[in-house]
Amino acid sequence: MGRPKLTEKQAGKSSVARQNYDRQYYEDNYVAILAKNKDWGRRNPDKIASYGLKYRTQFPWRSRHNLLLRRFGITLAQWFCILLLQRNCCAICEISYPGPRGWATDHNPSKQKGDVGYVRGILCMSCNIIFGHVKEDAAHLHKLVHYLEKHR
Repeated sequence: MGRPKLTEKQAGKSSVARQNYDRQYYEDNYVAILAKNKDWGRRNPDKIASYGLKYRTQFPWRSRHNLLLRRFGITLAQWFCILLLQRNCCAICEISYPGPRGWATDHNPSKQKGDVGYVRGILCMSCNIIFGHVKEDAAHLHKLVHYLEKHR
């Protein structure tokens, strides 16, 4: 899949002509280009991993932004707004330092990503783990509280 030679006009100093040529070439050949890229990725998993690691270490906030968009449908700015509304602390235990593992973004799995109320709040890892173990069941939480009060 070789690229055809550029015309004199496209090869000239006009970057707009070059951009138009590249755009048109991609539109005409995107299936073959994607297949070629996918094949390269299968043959070079170590390079893919090293590129990802380099990107994450070089641009940690951009990586975090992309992760939040992909997983929860919110931007990094929206995530910080949620944390600010919680007074920079865990939504459950109100601790202000989450520990070495950082914050966890709590979401409602019964809603669709991007819906209002999908992201419920920002939790410390301890609260997030407890919340996950009780499977978000209020009855289970009441039993836990009753057990703790019984054995004081």
